[in-house]
Amino acid sequence: MLPISAIIATRNRASLCSELLQSISLQDQQLAEIIFCDSSDDDSTRTAVGGSARYLRATQRGAAPQRNQAILAASQPFVLIMDDDITLQPGCFSSLWSVMQSLPSAGGVTATIVNEAYVAPGRWTKALLKWFDDGHERETYAGTCVGPGYTFWPAADSSLPDAVAVEWMGTGMALYRRELLPNPPFPAIFQGASLCEDLALSLSVAKRAPLYQASRARFIHLNAGGDHKANIREMAAMNLVNRHYVMTQVLGKTSFRDHLQLASMIAFGMLEPLKRGRLGVLARQMLGQAQGWASILSSHWK
Repeated sequence: MLPISAIIATRNRASLCSELLQSISLQDQQLAEIIFCDSSDDDSTRTAVGGSARYLRATQRGAAPQRNQAILAASQPFVLIMDDDITLQPGCFSSLWSVMQSLPSAGGVTATIVNEAYVAPGRWTKALLKWFDDGHERETYAGTCVGPGYTFWPAADSSLPDAVAVEWMGTGMALYRRELLPNPPFPAIFQGASLCEDLALSLSVAKRAPLYQASRARFIHLNAGGDHKANIREMAAMNLVNRHYVMTQVLGKTSFRDHLQLASMIAFGMLEPLKRGRLGVLARQMLGQAQGWASILSSHWK
């Protein structure tokens, strides 16, 4: 068995947990430990997990605190943070582990999301990124984190080498050397849906060791969503506050220019509902942004 503890935070998604366990059981190599940390309203997830994995009842609800709890309980030197709504393709674990083992200096290795892969930025996005990057235009933005925290998924091109350097990793399926994780892995600011917690963790580890994508370790993200993300205004406020934390506390970007770039990035992201004529969504996002900036300013002047 691979010396890995899988960490899965979940809530009210028993059927997805069952599907994930079935997907895991079909892998050619198995993990030493699988831990579910559950904040469900009933015992359906506990029943679904059964004896196939360790089950922890969450002491605090939220993706980040539940993952912290599970990582603290883990017994292995490597931790694999996984979403509960994914399906693994054949050989996923073995490909992920092969890259980690072949690169002793690696701090983390991410698997490849087949259905949410890198899409090259358009003309206006490139112009924004060029401003963020002090006039520099990159050959590719796959797997990068630019400026105040503008991120791109890794590419899913089958012609890529087995290991590809990346600048950040999502929590869909991310393998870390446990000794390099901060304590706690996810800071207390990340509550509830815990937006951008993956960016904060991976950038923190990247300060100590490089990150890579295992191009042959592939999975599908079902993107099941959840009630915890239904409030558009609250999600917009959380997104801004958490991104501001990542920019200032993790990336160390605190100047007026950095804040202007963050505001521009957030505003740029709101063009999509405007183009689609979803004015109600746009209005709730704007209210959330106002709430977020008010929270940031309030914290600054305390």
